[in-house]
Parts: sequence; structure tokens; C-alpha cells
Amino acid sequence: MNQLFIIGNGFDLAHGLKTSYRDFILWYLDQVWKKIIQDQEIEGGFLFKDNLLTIKKSGILVSFPDQTKICDWQDLLKRLDLYSIGKVNPVISDLMNCILGKNGWADIEKEYFILMKATHINNDDKIKQLNDQLDCIKKHLHEYLKTSVYPEIDYSKGKPQIESIFTKEILSPNENALYLNFNYTNTLKLYDCVPENSIINIHGKIRSEYDNLVFGYGDEMDESYKGIENRDENEYLTNIKTFAYLENRNYRNLINTISTYQEFKVHLLGHSLGLSDRLLLNTIFEHKNCKEIELHYYKYWEGETQFNNFNTLVKNLSIHFNAGYKSKMRLITVPFSETVSMN
Repeated sequence: MNQLFIIGNGFDLAHGLKTSYRDFILWYLDQVWKKIIQDQEIEGGFLFKDNLLTIKKSGILVSFPDQTKICDWQDLLKRLDLYSIGKVNPVISDLMNCILGKNGWADIEKEYFILMKATHINNDDKIKQLNDQLDCIKKHLHEYLKTSVYPEIDYSKGKPQIESIFTKEILSPNENALYLNFNYTNTLKLYDCVPENSIINIHGKIRSEYDNLVFGYGDEMDESYKGIENRDENEYLTNIKTFAYLENRNYRNLINTISTYQEFKVHLLGHSLGLSDRLLLNTIFEHKNCKEIELHYYKYWEGETQFNNFNTLVKNLSIHFNAGYKSKMRLITVPFSETVSMN
């Protein structure tokens, strides 16, 4: 059977890369603090300003503020209060306020869509401001990946467990493997068994310009989406993934390839199955040639007790099937007892 490997952020995390949402947010807050230290002698005005966060001051900071890394949002607020003479007033954007304290990348895209729906319902003309906020996150993310993550990838090291998943099913000369990479990194290069010409980087790559990275929302199956389209205001569609997919051939190559397969099996490796990729994943899972889905779960320990995320993945998987396809989901999902874990 032909194989389709879907690669998500958990794949990079399994390789020790700091690509989690929390890693990125802490890096961003640390950049804010460094900028404040750099500009502390400036009289009046702003300590920091971008589309996510604005920090004004009425006095000046005292000399030599703490230069250790920021550990969370509250830590930044405490330092501003401790080292400031006069009042420092942080103004947090709507999107930043919603995503502080969240756990994953899908949360950012989900919170963006929730705010967009609220803007649509309330008709409050905030959509351009909201899009600017998401674009700001995208720019910072691109910088973070290029400067703090990409240099750490060690292509001389692999993960034997994951490699066994890639190679365990012997392919006949008439069978193929395709790798759908949702990450911006090139971690798949760690594996000699993965031909570069079989990788589709559906969301773009670190080495491209930031505006070529696909970052937004892809759940046009949401009940509110039709009403948003009917507004006939293109600003609302700026960060819908479907339109970004039409800027290159990646999406078309994916669909054309799996359509040539008489049958194929899907392997999920590190993708959380969040709603931000719902329409694309639905297209794959409900495809008439999709015969099996294996959810390669992740094992973790709390004290001496071992847990895994298989049940979470199954529940998330179910959301990607329309009502008429729920029975197919139950038939084609590989049972836990027969599933190979990622670690």
C-alpha cells in the first residue's frame, strides 16, 4: 500500500527542537525586555511598540535592569514595575491577550479565527487591526526560527523509533511514500530513507521570506465561514489558508498524487489535528483512496506512571470527518493495540 506521512510540530519536538508555542512566546517576551534595556535612557515616549504589545512610560528606568531571560508574562510585568520610575502602562492587543497562556500553535490560529468571527458578528471594523496582529506574529516567528531554531538542527543525528516507522512497511516497486510536512523546518533531512523530492512543505520553509510562510486558519467547514464569505470583504479572507495554498503548486501536487494512488495509508507523526488545518485534513481522510490511518501517539511520564496522547488524537481525528463519514473513521483507524508509538 502507498504511504502518506503527515508531519506536525510534535515531530520537531521529538527531535529536541524548541519549536513549541511556549518557546516562541518566551523568546518574544525576552526580545521585548532586551529592547527595553537597550532604550532605557530615552526620555519619554515608548519603551516598546509593535502590533502585539505597546509599553509606554512616564518616567525612566533605573540603571542596570535584570538581564536574565524572561520566564513568563508576569515576570515581564514585575520587572517593569520594579525597575521603573513612574508609571509604565502595557497595552496588550486583542490577539496577544487571548493567546498568552495557551499551549500550542493551533491555539494561536484558533484564537485568531474566534476574534475574526466576533469582528464579523459585531461588525466593529477591527479586522485590519487583527490581521496586522497576526502578521506581526508571523514576522516574529520567522525571525525566531531563523535565528534560534534552525542553527540547532543536527543533521548527523536521527531517531531510530521514527526511522523504523518510515521503513517498517516494505514497499513494492509499484508503491510510493509521500511526506506532507506542516512544519517550517527541514528536520526530515535527518533521514536518508526520505527522498527530498517526496516531501511537500505545505506551509513553506524557514529559508523563504516570512510572507511565504502559510500561517492562518483553514477550517472553512466552520458554520460561520459562509457568512464571513458573504460579507464580500477580502480583508476577512486574508489569513484563510486556502488562498495561501493557491500561491504555489504544493496543494495541487498533494491532491494529484494521492488521487493516483489506488489506495494509501496515512501516518500521523506529531500533528495535533487541531482545527486550523481541518479542511485540508478532511480532504485527505475522506478521500476514497484513503484506506487506513495510524495515529503514532507520543508516550510521556508523570512520576512513575506512563501516559500517552492516543485518545486525544482519536477525538481530534473524529472532528475532521463529516457526519456521513464517521463509520469510515472507525473502520480505517488503526486500533491502539496495533499502533506504533513515536517514542
